Amino acid sequence: MRELKVESGVSTLTDFLSAGQFYRIPPYQRSYSWTETEALTLLHDLIEAVSQDRSHFLGAVVLIETGTPSLFEIVDGQQRLTTLTLILTALRNLATDTVRRTTLHAMISDPMNGGWRITLNHVDAPFLRSLLQTSRLNTLQELPPARTESHELLRSNFLALYQELSAMDGGQRERLETLILRQCPLVRIIVDNRDEGYKVFQVLNTRGKQPNAHDILKTELFERSRLGPEEADRLARAWTAHEARLGARDFDDLLRQIRLLHDPSPKGDLVSGFCRSVLNDVHPREFLQLALPAYVDAYYELKTGEIQFSRPMREITGHLNRLRALEHTGWRAPALKFLFTHNRDADTAREFFCDLERLAFALQFVVSD
Repeated sequence: MRELKVESGVSTLTDFLSAGQFYRIPPYQRSYSWTETEALTLLHDLIEAVSQDRSHFLGAVVLIETGTPSLFEIVDGQQRLTTLTLILTALRNLATDTVRRTTLHAMISDPMNGGWRITLNHVDAPFLRSLLQTSRLNTLQELPPARTESHELLRSNFLALYQELSAMDGGQRERLETLILRQCPLVRIIVDNRDEGYKVFQVLNTRGKQPNAHDILKTELFERSRLGPEEADRLARAWTAHEARLGARDFDDLLRQIRLLHDPSPKGDLVSGFCRSVLNDVHPREFLQLALPAYVDAYYELKTGEIQFSRPMREITGHLNRLRALEHTGWRAPALKFLFTHNRDADTAREFFCDLERLAFALQFVVSD
C-alpha cells in the first residue's frame, strides 16, 4: 500500500509569498467564484482583527508539488488567496510611501524570479494580471472589460475592496497591512500528487463556497475517463472555456437538459442521475471529447437566438424568439437534441421549430405549476 505523503506547517502570508515562491491554479480547477459579499466579509474580518488587536487565522491551503522547485499547484485555497491578492493590490495602489508600495508589490509579483505570485487558470489569469498591473482606480469604468462571469466577479470585487479601503485613513491601512503580512497565519499542506491532494481537500473542505453541480460532475467524468496527463489538461481547458462561455448557471442547466434527454423521468440529484443515465449510454471520454462541445454550441445558439442553418430563414428566428419568451423551459431539451443530431437544413428546421412552438404553447396552458 502506497503511503500518503503529506507535509504541513504554519506560515505567515509574508513567508507564503516570499521571494521565489509561486503558485498556480491547475486547469481542471473551477474559475474564481467568490461574490462581493464573500470578498468584503474577508476584508471585514481582517479589519475587526485589527480593531481587537489580535491575529486572524486564514485556514489551510492544500498544495501539490509540481517538479519545479518553489512552484506549487493550489488544490484548496484559490478563492481566499486570490481575494487576498486583490486586497494587497488595492493597498499597494493606495499607499503613498514608496517603501510600503514596494513591500506590498513584492507579495504580488516577483519579476526577478518568475513573475506573478499566483496564476489562475488560462481563462482568468490574463484578466487578473490586468488588475494587478493597475495603479490608482476609482470607478468600474476604469477597470479592464470583463468577458466572462469570473472576470466580472474579479472586477467587481476589486472595486468594492478598493473603495472600502480608500475610505480608511493611512494609519488604519498601515495597521491592516501589518496584520495581513505578519499576523495572519495559515496552514500550508503539501502533497506530492493530485490524487492525494484531492483526498486531503475532501477531508478539509467543510467550509467556504460549495462547488457547482458541474464542478462535482467534472471530477466524476475525468476520473471515469482514465485520461493521460496531456489529454486531461487539454479537456480541462476546454471544460473551463465551456463554463466561461455559458456561465456557471447555464452550464448547470445544460447538463440537466442533457440528463433529461437520457432519463425522461429524472429523480435524485443531478450528479448521480447524470452518471446513472447519460454515462450508461455514452462513454465519459467520448462525452468530454465529442458530445459536450456540440451540446455547448447548441445551447449557446439557443441562448442567443443566433443559429446557423443552410440558408437564412426568418420564420425559424420568429419561432425561436417566441419559444424563448415562454415562462417554462420544457422546449429546450428537444431543441438541443435536434441541433445536436440533425444537419442544419433550413426547411427541416423550420418544420421542427414550428411544431415545437405549437407544443410548447399548448403546454403553457395545460401544465400546472
